[in-house]
Amino acid sequence: MSIFQFGAESKFRDATTWRRPWIPSILRPINAMARLHFLLILRSLRQLLPTDKRWRILEAGTKQGFLSFWLARSSSHQIVGLDLDQTVVSANEQLAEKLNLPNLTFTQADLTQSLDPIGTFDLVICVHVLEHIKEDRTALKNLAKIINPGGYLLVLVPGGIDTVPEFTQHELDILDHVRPGYSLAELTQKVETAGFRVISSRPGFGLWGSWA
Repeated sequence: MSIFQFGAESKFRDATTWRRPWIPSILRPINAMARLHFLLILRSLRQLLPTDKRWRILEAGTKQGFLSFWLARSSSHQIVGLDLDQTVVSANEQLAEKLNLPNLTFTQADLTQSLDPIGTFDLVICVHVLEHIKEDRTALKNLAKIINPGGYLLVLVPGGIDTVPEFTQHELDILDHVRPGYSLAELTQKVETAGFRVISSRPGFGLWGSWA
């Protein structure tokens, strides 16, 4: 995960204090690569999430909401899942109610528009979302505005150290991407311009790699 911090630096807590992660049943049918991405995110979250206070956490771009459901099920943090698609939001709301997760809510919003109505957060998680947004710089600036001082942004995108994945326009259309991915230099420049300070950046895995 690429971990970007907005505001003052905070200490990481000891990851060894976490129990073995609960894998939601809704995650089991999906492909192995998606599950590996999920576990990669959990590894970074173990280093970030505090045990002595309750955070407000936003997952920006939830789709089925696997991560939001896991966070709500396994912690007392207040979780908000955001997606552009109201149909997705409604389906996730129904499932959260069925699972009796009072610390989980969902909302519809556009990352390229003002996010002020949803409040501020201690942590924002953005997993394979930026490559779908043409105005990614605007989205990053809007996210910076709703992160509390000392808070964090976690980003996962496709890409390599000096290269980005190569796709034909047809393949991009199928994936609903506006760009193939990011090089590390490009991603770093965009998040720093938005007001973040990079405190950790490392490659993930996969055919084209991912920045995480």
